[in-house]
Amino acid sequence: MCTTCIALIRKDYYTSIIRLTDAHYVFLTAMQRGDSVQQALKCVAEQLGLDIELVTNAWRQSGQVRDRWFDAGVFINKC
Repeated sequence: MCTTCIALIRKDYYTSIIRLTDAHYVFLTAMQRGDSVQQALKCVAEQLGLDIELVTNAWRQSGQVRDRWFDAGVFINKC
C-alpha cells in the first residue's frame, strides 16, 4: 500500500513523527474522513484482508498503538 507513511503530530508545542503501518494508515485515513472507530476498523479489515475480530482486539489491547497515539495527541477532543 504505502512505501513509507508517517503522521506528524503537534501537541503542546512539541512535534513528533510516528511511522505508520499500512493498517495504521488505513485506520487514520478513515478517521480523518469522519468514520467512527468501528467503521475505521472495518475498513482496515476489508482493505487488508484481515479478520475484523482480530483488528478490533488489536485496537482494544491496552499498552498498544492506541494508548501511544492518545498520549502523543493523535486524537483531540472536539467538545
